[in-house]
Amino acid sequence: MIAGHKVAASQVMIRDNDYRIATVSVQEAKDENGVIYSYVDIHGSAVYEADDTGHSDKGYWTKWYNPGGLGAYAGSHLNPYGPGILEGGGDLIRYALSKTGMAVDWSSWGAVADLLNQYKFAGYVNDPTVTSWDWLNQNILPLMPVSVVSGPYGLRPVIYLQYFQGTKIHFTTHILEGSDFQRVSALEAANGLDQIYNVIELRYAKDGNSGSYMSYYSIGYNLDYGPATLDLDGYAKLSQERYGVKRNVIESAYIYDTWTAGRVARYLLRSNCLVKRRLQYRAAARYGFLMIGDVIGLTSSSLFLEEQIATIVSKKWDRTSWLYDILIEDNPFTTSRAGA
Repeated sequence: MIAGHKVAASQVMIRDNDYRIATVSVQEAKDENGVIYSYVDIHGSAVYEADDTGHSDKGYWTKWYNPGGLGAYAGSHLNPYGPGILEGGGDLIRYALSKTGMAVDWSSWGAVADLLNQYKFAGYVNDPTVTSWDWLNQNILPLMPVSVVSGPYGLRPVIYLQYFQGTKIHFTTHILEGSDFQRVSALEAANGLDQIYNVIELRYAKDGNSGSYMSYYSIGYNLDYGPATLDLDGYAKLSQERYGVKRNVIESAYIYDTWTAGRVARYLLRSNCLVKRRLQYRAAARYGFLMIGDVIGLTSSSLFLEEQIATIVSKKWDRTSWLYDILIEDNPFTTSRAGA
């Protein structure tokens, strides 16, 4: 018996290790949590071969299709948030969060869904022990410039806009360091050299038969291998000149789309190729409109920064003022030194 999620197909083709094929009907049932899932029973079919104990330890592969005319949607989970199949990153996150039972800020997720839907994913989940939250954290969220935080209306998204915008980054608010926005910590390193990567090799399009990856997308600077080696607006070159070549190999069983592979590789390089520094500010109550994930332009005479691109990564009210943790990059493309 092979189980999976609820799909829009009525039949599947099953193939065994010996390349024998059987077509069987899809059936539905509910698990112990009342969630509908689909499964097929291969007993009595051409691919079933029991051992002396009445069980089969063979490997099986499946191809979903629908002879009734669902066409391109055959075997895919239909998108509950719009037309077509469930493949966009934003819609996939929403669907997974809907299965967690946790409070979710649906309007906030709806506002960013189109942005995140630029990323396309495909695959299946057949591990009954994994939760939707763990699956999301392990397989999808690390591949996109988004994180999930608790908000007043439930789990909400934080979008790291600087990784969508390329070299020219636009901030939402200009902040001038002073008595109402006062620095209360030293400038400290937020990541070490062992966390710097300036060559990303993404292995994707996993083959079900062999378990290997059929495609890869590499991004760096002046690489001597691979047909898809790129320089991302000088960031890879800058990082390699500063820190040497630092390679990271990423594998994803849920990426099959080349454009998505490129987006993911660019994001992973851009977000990990430079040293980041963290500092904390105490701000007056009027700055409460600043939210986690906002990109600001910070001017600080004490740190010789002028309109430094920075990101709000933490926010806390201590009954008298706001405490903000701010993350900045050592990035000459977006940072101007005061007086330089």
